[in-house]
Order: sequence, then C-alpha cells, then structure tokens
Amino acid sequence: MEAGNDLLMPGKLSQREELKKAVLNGHLSMEIIDRNVKHILEYILKTPRFKGYVADNNPDLKAHAVVTRNAALEGMVLLKNLKNTLPIKSNVKNVPVSYPFGYGLSYTNFKYGKPSVTTDTKGDITVKVEVKNTGKVAGKEVVQTYVSAPGKDMDKPVRELKAFAKTRKLNPGESEMITMTIPYESLASFNETASQWQVEGGQYTVMVAKNAADMKPLTSTVNIEGKVTEAVRPSLLPEQK
Repeated sequence: MEAGNDLLMPGKLSQREELKKAVLNGHLSMEIIDRNVKHILEYILKTPRFKGYVADNNPDLKAHAVVTRNAALEGMVLLKNLKNTLPIKSNVKNVPVSYPFGYGLSYTNFKYGKPSVTTDTKGDITVKVEVKNTGKVAGKEVVQTYVSAPGKDMDKPVRELKAFAKTRKLNPGESEMITMTIPYESLASFNETASQWQVEGGQYTVMVAKNAADMKPLTSTVNIEGKVTEAVRPSLLPEQK
C-alpha cells in the first residue's frame, strides 16, 4: 500500500483483514488508504464502462494483434544475436531456455533427503526435507516446492511454485532440515463461471526441486478435499441484453 500498490489482487478476505489490522494498530495510515482509493476511483472514471461503452463480442482481432506485436517488438531487448537466433524460424518448436525459473549457480553441491509431506485439518501442506552440503566449500541453497493439481475439473499449470526456503550457510558435510508450508487457500483457482475461488479436490503431486525444469524432482502425493474458499460478486460479468 505504502509503495503505491493501489489494488491488491486477487483481493481475498484474508488480505482485507490484514489491512484492517494494519490500520487499527497504526502500521498503516488512513492517508495512504485514502490516496490509493482516490487513484482507483480516478481510474474508474476513465474506463470505457463508466463512459457508457457497449461491449462487443466481435472485436477487431487483427487490429489487436498488430498492436500486441508492435508492443512486443518495441519492448524486446536483444543483447547479442548469437548464431542468428532471431528471428526464430517458423519450423522451430520447443526452444529450450538457458536458465529455467528458479535456476541458480553455486560454488558447492547440495544433496536433498527424502521429503516428508503431510496435511493438517485445515488442508495446509507441510513439506520437510533435509539438505546437506556435499561440496568442498560453505554455501546456501534455495529449496523449491512445486505442486501439480489434479486438473480434472479446472485448467491448471503442469507445476506451480508454491513454497521456497533458503538454508543457513552450511559448511561442507553440514545438514539442515528445511520446513515449508503451503496454505490451503493458495491451491485455489478462480472459477469464472461461478465467480468463486475454489480448490479442486483430488490427488496433488508435491515436488521438491532445484528449479522449474528439474527433471528429477523428489515427488510425493497427497489427497486434498475440494471446496470453495471464497465467493465473490460477479461485478465484471458483461451485461446480458
């Protein structure tokens, strides 16, 4: 809020409660809240909806594509075009990335033990894994936990980063038990049809990995009960004629 983040997304109930507590205990001033609300209202006054624009289900997709492509071209930064990488030929598929999400280099090596994955009565997932420095110099390691949802009733990514933690500085041969907690609410996705946040029930795959492209993650499965975590008012649904 203080940094100018006028609108918190997705705007869950827990976030609203945190803001109320921050105002009541004096950590967040009402002047900041008023400023941010003012910014949001000023934006609303400029929106097509406020000005009476009638939504059209047949937009000019070609014109939109031109704007999007031009924006991408103008925002692209190419440091060095090695071996004429760009433009990418139309027959090239699945270009591998040099450094996947979560990738990091170290002067030492780390070994992960077998993870322990449990759930509590609230549905929160707790992941514990022992990390050992097997190299010759001291160092720190960032442990990442990814989750794969059942994907039966809702479209979900193959894996989502849900928790991560860094070890303390480990000397060669030293180990540390890392604990990460995945709140039940963080498993929820937005159901546009029903205008609600909901967790899909079923078997979830929990993966402890070194980065998003780790092909040999330490995998466990847990069964999660599905339910609606928060219903919202469908304010942005198009008006029906």
